[in-house]
Amino acid sequence: MPHPKFPLYKHIKISGTWRYCRAAIDSNGKVKPHVIVVGGQEEKHEEGSYCIRHKKSWIEVGTDPLAAQRMRSKLVDQTEYTAVQPAAITKGMSLAQASEKYFTNLEARGLDTKSIRAYRTGVDPFVQTCKKACVEDVIKQDMIDFMGWLRKQPLPIRSNSNPERTYSWFRCSPPCEMP
Repeated sequence: MPHPKFPLYKHIKISGTWRYCRAAIDSNGKVKPHVIVVGGQEEKHEEGSYCIRHKKSWIEVGTDPLAAQRMRSKLVDQTEYTAVQPAAITKGMSLAQASEKYFTNLEARGLDTKSIRAYRTGVDPFVQTCKKACVEDVIKQDMIDFMGWLRKQPLPIRSNSNPERTYSWFRCSPPCEMP
């Protein structure tokens, strides 16, 4: 059985020396008031204060066993909440998910595959270069930064080609509206 997070101890004086002894826990998971475990045996000690062990340090929580139990539960809840927080709560749809949904909707509408491929040449590089994680985080400045990135890319050598036209098309009619 793994050790519980934030084990509860009681700092007491036994035989003239101060020691940290584990607090006795009842079968329902609650602390037995002023009862500690010494050498495998439970002993009652009214004196001393409760402490919580965490990362090689002691956190003082007072003399009240109920307050000590509450503090321990609060610390356990906080660590579990922060461990789950980033993965469980997402602000919105990621750029990659939004892009795929957009193209899936275009296919469902029956848009020509050549048109979808042309749209992909504008959207996929934006998704790859944008530093924002969610669609809701994208602002006008991100689009302007992307247009600057497009300008810095090497121009393909084509006959009868106007490289400004591609940039202007993207600038004038993006595949989705941005704030």
